[in-house]
Amino acid sequence: MTDTLPPADPRIIEAWLRARSHSRSLPDPVADHGGLRVDTGSAEETTRYVFAKPVDDIRRLGETINEPRIFIKLCGPAEVLRSLLPAHWTVRPVTVMMTGPNKQPQAATPPRGFSVDVVTANDRTQVHVFAEDGRLAASGHAAERHGVFAYDRIFTEPVFRRLGLGTVVMTALSAACRSASSLKILAATDAGRALYQTLGWQVYSLYSSATIEMTRDA
Repeated sequence: MTDTLPPADPRIIEAWLRARSHSRSLPDPVADHGGLRVDTGSAEETTRYVFAKPVDDIRRLGETINEPRIFIKLCGPAEVLRSLLPAHWTVRPVTVMMTGPNKQPQAATPPRGFSVDVVTANDRTQVHVFAEDGRLAASGHAAERHGVFAYDRIFTEPVFRRLGLGTVVMTALSAACRSASSLKILAATDAGRALYQTLGWQVYSLYSSATIEMTRDA
């Protein structure tokens, strides 16, 4: 199925990245080397470059970077990204971008003893699911901008997995989407992909990622 995916639309990728950045209170992406750059500024990642398609500028960009914590991401297969980067770059396991159904899903009821807290402000929504003892069990975020409703940081604590909490988070976020015409989109690992497909989501594009691994002194 993924072998026959059409190329990603650069306009969709830019709109998704803008919404994702808004969800995380990051600066808007800016054009750079034929793609988009976001200055993320976290302990794990200082900068990310996102490309909707392979371009020669990816090679030139990769040759100018020698420090870790900078990521280059491509909507396409990992082997294509690998072929465009110097040997000192490490390509991570490929993930996927997915788009959600237009139909509003039915709200999922949390298991007995769990509570759901939803906060929406400034086009951003946060969902937190708490266990009976007050522990955070699952959470997720979303932001709606430029015709896109971007889901982000969907996570269930390991001890609370297989209880349907991921579905609770997803449906609670979906209910916060204001425009029926907004494209629902997210980036997913293989584990997340399995959940989202049960909710009617479809793979939009492969999403490959590379960085320079940090070295440790012997």
